[in-house]
Amino acid sequence: GELSVDDAQYMRSGDPVSVTLSGKSKPVDGLVIKSISRDEGKARVIADLPDSADAYPGQKATLSHEMRSEEYRNVVPLSAIRGNEEAYYVYVVRDVKGVLGVQETAAKAEITLIEKDNQNAAIEGGFTGDDLIISKSNKTITEGDRIRVQSADVGT
Repeated sequence: GELSVDDAQYMRSGDPVSVTLSGKSKPVDGLVIKSISRDEGKARVIADLPDSADAYPGQKATLSHEMRSEEYRNVVPLSAIRGNEEAYYVYVVRDVKGVLGVQETAAKAEITLIEKDNQNAAIEGGFTGDDLIISKSNKTITEGDRIRVQSADVGT
């Protein structure tokens, strides 16, 4: 079958899959990806169906591929990540002593982008588990800006 490279990004040869043929309600389980090739935005996935599947050439089918993701320690919304492929960073809230007392300010923390999808990213880097990472703001933030935290969604 053919699918987009994005849809096939986590598929590898040897991964288990199941196929549900059009007109059939029960999937053919216990299959593995024999090969996968990527070219010009398309991925071609090959999994051999047994003769007992009673498939015919050109028949439509649905391929199911499940993969357990790693569990990441630090996952943030994509809106928190700044930078480009060369260097990524996030802004964190830091308390700074000043003439007016302790104030919350934005501090740049360099990070390593481990994995991302279309909503979230797994990161590691120059912050601690106690730091609040700024994921959105009602104005543009730069390092050293005084800020006021309005809500803190803290994950577990």
